Amino acid sequence: MRRWTGFTIVELVVVMVIMAILLTLAGFTLNRSQANSRDAERNADIAVIARGLEARYREGDPQSGLPSYVAPGSYPDVDEMSYIIGNTVSTFTPTQVSGGFSNEALPGTAVANFTPPQVSGASYAGFTIATCTTAGSCASVNDSGASGSTTGSSTPVSQYYYEPIDADGKICKTTTCVRFNLYWKTEVDNQSHILRSNRQ
Repeated sequence: MRRWTGFTIVELVVVMVIMAILLTLAGFTLNRSQANSRDAERNADIAVIARGLEARYREGDPQSGLPSYVAPGSYPDVDEMSYIIGNTVSTFTPTQVSGGFSNEALPGTAVANFTPPQVSGASYAGFTIATCTTAGSCASVNDSGASGSTTGSSTPVSQYYYEPIDADGKICKTTTCVRFNLYWKTEVDNQSHILRSNRQ
């Protein structure tokens, strides 16, 4: 009598289930590793931007055609930061940064520091300047008085926020900015973070 050899259906099903589990775990590990990598880039970007802002405070903005209030001893206000990252600002001459970004104003920074890593499916919005009337009161940038990080903020993973603050605790525009907050969110834990200026 001839004997047939091979795997039974039950054995094949067990092998396929095990393979599916292993592939799922590998995919999860890869996605988490990629998210950790993007978070590391976000943290590095924020550190570079903060150093550039501190250099701007010490040295001033070397570009020509700036309003008189742009001077050493102040962080960039809403208009100046908007101008630095390449937007048209009527009180600045010329009205737009040539090439779309000025790393002269924030030494050590590059345009890549202002473009958070892309998250699959998320729309890119880039660097955002907070324009609420009181520091920490922006709906999209919720400070909540936290010292290092805050929960419940709606700061998107795909954006960085810069919040310049004057001596009265309001967002500074055409005034001296005595401190700033930088907001960003890490992807792995969906946690919002705040980096405050050296002069809080």
